[in-house]
Amino acid sequence: MPSSLIALFSIASLVSAQIPHAFFQTAVPPPPAMQTTAPASARTLTLPAGTAIPLTLINPIKKKSTKPGDAVRATVAFPIMAGMQVAIPAGSYVEGVVKTVTARASDTQQPEVGIHFTRLVFANGYSVSLDANSTQAEDFAPRIGAPGAELASLTPPAGSMGLFAQTTPTLPPLPKVGPPMGEVIGAVFGGAAALTITMLALAHHSQSKIDYVLFDAGWQFQMVLQSPLVVDANQVAASAATPGAN
Repeated sequence: MPSSLIALFSIASLVSAQIPHAFFQTAVPPPPAMQTTAPASARTLTLPAGTAIPLTLINPIKKKSTKPGDAVRATVAFPIMAGMQVAIPAGSYVEGVVKTVTARASDTQQPEVGIHFTRLVFANGYSVSLDANSTQAEDFAPRIGAPGAELASLTPPAGSMGLFAQTTPTLPPLPKVGPPMGEVIGAVFGGAAALTITMLALAHHSQSKIDYVLFDAGWQFQMVLQSPLVVDANQVAASAATPGAN
């Protein structure tokens, strides 16, 4: 009997010694491998304040129906570079609001419009806030009249005037018939002036009622950044690769 007890005790000890090892092998999984790769940071491109961006107008601006606060849309006419990379592809949209509309400026006698642009939208849907104002070139009407040299060429020299006076015979005065010439000339000019004033008044009255276009769709102008513009380089590249992007 003692030998049997010793054998049972030995078997029980051996089993109890094996249970913890098997339990920890199955119950506690090994720790996962640590991640050593960090996510890549987004690259950005920056356009400084003062950058001029050429635009093409989409919706026309009219004399009477366009009011301050109305929405305006345009497209970027040419690609804008930040260093050696494209920051704004051509064809990107800009959105803004009308600030002022002038049918005829006092200094240039040309129509003028002031627009504040607030958003830039790329072809892939990516958009950023924008702070830019419109500018436009001053167009002056050409001067009407012949140059001084041409006027001088049309004037005969002094010597020829004297020669012409010596060789031309003096004609006898015509008899005075009818009212004096001064009264006739005055009446003619007075009637013409009255007719001109009447026509101008009618034209001004009719034009004041017409809502004509000051700046039509397709008008070329530009905006100037008032604050730096920061864009995501990856989004810009995706926009340039979007089908239909220009």
